Amino acid sequence: FYGYAVNSGTYITEHPEFGWTAFSGNLVKKGSWVKTIVKTGGRSRVFIAPLGLWLTLDAGAFNEVHYNTKTGEINVILDKKNGHTPYAYLRVEQNKNSGQQYRIQGSQGPDGQGRYRIALGNAPTKINLKTTL
Repeated sequence: FYGYAVNSGTYITEHPEFGWTAFSGNLVKKGSWVKTIVKTGGRSRVFIAPLGLWLTLDAGAFNEVHYNTKTGEINVILDKKNGHTPYAYLRVEQNKNSGQQYRIQGSQGPDGQGRYRIALGNAPTKINLKTTL
């Protein structure tokens, strides 16, 4: 059980034969957008393989992740707030060899612990991530 809880996540990848696939998620490709509904148990970790990008929540839960294969833009939809989770804390970690680094659009940047603090609302919260290059 511990291994499942610690290592569960949604993995989004493009297979050369089967096309776009999401493990622990439901994926639909429309035009240049790859849209994934996160279905893993904790809904706190998403890996976008072509970018080498980990999106990890210390608090809050992913609802959907949308990736634009042409522009590189990423839209994240987080679950609404509840009595125990008024904020989401998002970590954005990327393979250093990718040549790109992502940050939340309009944000000052992560806090001293490497997390973005995101106020959640009474409806799902949408945030945009863009590359800094």
